[in-house]
Amino acid sequence: GAEAVDAAWDELPAIPTGWASLPWTDEYREFARGAERRRATRDAREERATTLYELSSVFVLEGRRGEGLGASIVKRLLEKHRVA
Repeated sequence: GAEAVDAAWDELPAIPTGWASLPWTDEYREFARGAERRRATRDAREERATTLYELSSVFVLEGRRGEGLGASIVKRLLEKHRVA
C-alpha cells in the first residue's frame, strides 16, 4: 500500500544538486553508478516475474444473456494467453 511506496521513495539516494550535479563530479558518478545498479536489479526482477493479465469485465446485452457468450469470450481469451 501507501506505506510500501513511501518506504521505497525513502530508500532512494539523495539526488546531487548544485555543483555536485555536474557529470564530472564524484557525487554525480556515484549517483549514476547507483542508478545503474538499481536498473540491473529491476531488470533481473522483471525477468523472473510472471506475466499477469487482467480482464476487468465482460458485457453481454441483456437479450443475449444466459447463452454462454460471456463464458465463451473468457475461455477464448484464456486459451489465447495460456502460458506453456
